[in-house]
Amino acid sequence: MKVGDVMTTPVITVDESESIENVAKLMKEYNIGTVVITKEGKISGIVTDRDIVIRAVANGIDPKSTIKNIMTRNVVYGSEKMDILEACELMGKNKIRRLPIVSEDKSVVGMLSIADVAQYIRYLSCWVLDEIAKSRKKEIARGRPSY
Repeated sequence: MKVGDVMTTPVITVDESESIENVAKLMKEYNIGTVVITKEGKISGIVTDRDIVIRAVANGIDPKSTIKNIMTRNVVYGSEKMDILEACELMGKNKIRRLPIVSEDKSVVGMLSIADVAQYIRYLSCWVLDEIAKSRKKEIARGRPSY
C-alpha cells in the first residue's frame, strides 16, 4: 500500500515569517503537535510543540519572534507514492514520529504519523485474520480441517 492511501490530510502549514505565538495557537486550535513551515508554498521546515517549549520558551525567546528562528530546517519528508514500509524505514532511521508528505513540486500534501501506520497495521491484521478464517471455514466444510 502507498503512503498516499493512509496519510492524514489536510496538513496545517504556515509561512516561516509567522510568529512562534501564532503557531502555538494553531496547534491548540487544531489539537496538533506539528506544523509544517513553508516558504513560497514549499516546505522549508517543521516545528513541534516540543520545539516551541525547548527551543523558545526554555531559552526565553520572544513569542513574537518568527517561527523560522526555532524550526528544524533539514526536513525529512516522503512521497505519497512511497510504499508504507519504505516510509516506516525512513521514519525509524531518522527517529521521527511524523513524516511530511510532499508532491513532486515539494508542496505539502499530507502527513504520515505513527498513528496512521498503526491504524494501517490494524486494518491489515484484521484482513489477514479474516482471510485465514474464510480458508479455515472452507476446509471444515470439505471435511478436511488442517491443524
